[in-house]
Amino acid sequence: MIIESIPQDYHYRVIARALKEIDAPGGTTLSLDGLAARLDMSPAHFQRTFSAWVGVSPKRYQQYLTLDLAKRLLADRFTMLDTALTTGLSGPGRLHD
Repeated sequence: MIIESIPQDYHYRVIARALKEIDAPGGTTLSLDGLAARLDMSPAHFQRTFSAWVGVSPKRYQQYLTLDLAKRLLADRFTMLDTALTTGLSGPGRLHD
């Protein structure tokens, strides 16, 4: 497997950069292709590496962050519409999903 032939500190640095990109303020969901391009990796290799290190795919990780933000906003008495729009969703129906 290619992942095993690359030094582990390289993958650690790549994943640290990826998490910093994903966790950056702004609330935008980044595509797999977009994240991989920012990290100079192919999408497939980035997906495998991220999933191996983090335990979930980049998309699932971003969904967890969105869900957590939505829960906090709703707890702070934001409306469903405001919560959906603030988290980058198209509307309350997507928040419900």
